[in-house]
Amino acid sequence: MDLDYGPVKVIKVKYKGLIGYYDDDDLSKAIVYRGDMCRGCYVLVSYKYLTDEITVRDLKDRIQYLRQRLAQFELGIECDIYELHNLHEELHFSENLLNEKYFNHYTWSRIADKKVFISHASQDTQLAIDIALDLKKYGIDTWLDTWDLKLGHSIPKEIGIALDNCDAIILLYSKDYINSTFCNDEWEAFYIKFNKQKPHAILPIMIGDVDPPALIAARKYLRYDTLSIRYNNMLHEIVEALTTK
Repeated sequence: MDLDYGPVKVIKVKYKGLIGYYDDDDLSKAIVYRGDMCRGCYVLVSYKYLTDEITVRDLKDRIQYLRQRLAQFELGIECDIYELHNLHEELHFSENLLNEKYFNHYTWSRIADKKVFISHASQDTQLAIDIALDLKKYGIDTWLDTWDLKLGHSIPKEIGIALDNCDAIILLYSKDYINSTFCNDEWEAFYIKFNKQKPHAILPIMIGDVDPPALIAARKYLRYDTLSIRYNNMLHEIVEALTTK
């Protein structure tokens, strides 16, 4: 497997979900450190069970799991000091990776290959942020009201400019979205203006038990729930749609 040294995620077998640092080899297996190589222990994992595609959701889920495990130690349920140390090391490593994703969004000067508008209800802001951070890795920049609307900006004007300049719109369609006049105005404006120019540029994501609006129903859309595998599959489909010529 062509895998560079660096952060990896274990996708199967005993250590599934573990996020560590691959930096050495042991015959037919990779040595994956659980955190800092100087302080954390390591595990041996077959190369076919490793990936360097680590999403924001992967990191958040792993951090939550590690914190829950550490809470068990605090309650006196378990007392394996060696495992306690390893959990702390992996938690620290995962938190640093997540912080780097946020930091890189603001400091990365790479010229984006694509510009995407994420249309979402305020209740789905965190999902929109996760998608925006992960798309950055693929050279895809995003317009997101949380980041791009500044104090004193005219909201309709800025949204209009962003829609004019974007290559595609990601539609996070939820029950909250349906009840938002602003949200519906966003995608309808894009559809009316660019339906013929950019026929494949509306990427609909149905969140929860909702049906797509009539104008969108004829297009391929994805259904999303909170499972990590659904998020990762959704991200891959978005990237493929945006990068396929």
